[in-house]
Amino acid sequence: MLLWLFLVDGSSAGYYFRPGTETGKYQIYFEGGGWCYSKEDCLGRSNTTLGSSVNWPATKLVGGLLSPNCTVNPEFCNWNLVHLAYCDGNSFSGNTDEPLVVEGKPLYFRGRRILDAVLRDITTNQGFISATEVMLTGCSAGGLSTYLHADYVASMLPKSVKQYGAVSISGFFLDSLNVDVHPDPVFSSQIQTIFAMSNASANVNSDCIKAQASDQQWRCNMAQYTLPFIKTPIFAFQSKYDSWQAGCVLSAEPVLDDVPGVNGNCSAVPGWYNCSQYVEDCTSEQIMNYNMFASAMTALLQTNLKKVDGLFLVSCHTHCEAHTDNDWMRFQINGVTMPMAVQNWWLRGDNSHNVDCEYNFDSPHRCNPTC
Repeated sequence: MLLWLFLVDGSSAGYYFRPGTETGKYQIYFEGGGWCYSKEDCLGRSNTTLGSSVNWPATKLVGGLLSPNCTVNPEFCNWNLVHLAYCDGNSFSGNTDEPLVVEGKPLYFRGRRILDAVLRDITTNQGFISATEVMLTGCSAGGLSTYLHADYVASMLPKSVKQYGAVSISGFFLDSLNVDVHPDPVFSSQIQTIFAMSNASANVNSDCIKAQASDQQWRCNMAQYTLPFIKTPIFAFQSKYDSWQAGCVLSAEPVLDDVPGVNGNCSAVPGWYNCSQYVEDCTSEQIMNYNMFASAMTALLQTNLKKVDGLFLVSCHTHCEAHTDNDWMRFQINGVTMPMAVQNWWLRGDNSHNVDCEYNFDSPHRCNPTC
């Protein structure tokens, strides 16, 4: 379904819809795909399917938690699925009135307006006005969207909704200067740039914004600073050794030249490329860096999750694992699989924190045999 709102390149925004047999139950899914970090970077993004709908495929299929296969996803396979195609380069938080013109091309950051339009359209055209259970979810940059917009979407739900919760997949990206290999705050600096460029301050968690100094409001574009303010029940799927963050946070270097490159200068710290791709190629010293990163991730999540929130923090070197059928069914923490964990949370209010092991300094480094 295309909507008359603009993606980065000015083409129409839209969403995919898969009707389910359980008519009152809806999953609303934010698609991921990184961010853009400079004018030139966003210009490059506008020529891809992450910034333009011109070449969007007619259909999309996402597995795991969103799978229509009831063998893979028995509890949620028959739910209605609203798939928000990624649109604005900043986790559906952009809201600029005027386009940013780069090399003669206007670029639009209007993710919040697109989210509003989708919610209106599914209410009118997809039966959402009678929804009874709603799960907000997303992966990667979409997983971050889930944190950023959980309470806002809650405020827009029909009165018929009896149960609402948010399931973020790989959306907790660290502002981790103290454990990153590079001495500069590479990733958080990039987020600070897109936060300002996309005019996001009024479009992330408002309670978080009120708690920040004016020059620190960009922090509310990151889950670790937003999570303490979220009122919506949260379930967090996350790898403590997230494979995307291994390269693009832990071992990233700044982009020195303004060139298109959607996810920055990843795995660029000398000696880190192989290790960031495959942990068994890491030295013991690099494993120490990984474990420091994992410890920071674990502490922030466990400290800031509420009593009603659940957690599946696996040690597998992966990203978006909860919407990949094979990983979804295979990964376990002490005998608990991902489907078991989220079903127990959604159906029974089980707020268990399933937290996995840390890497071994000696080879083999991996510690979970199901990874």
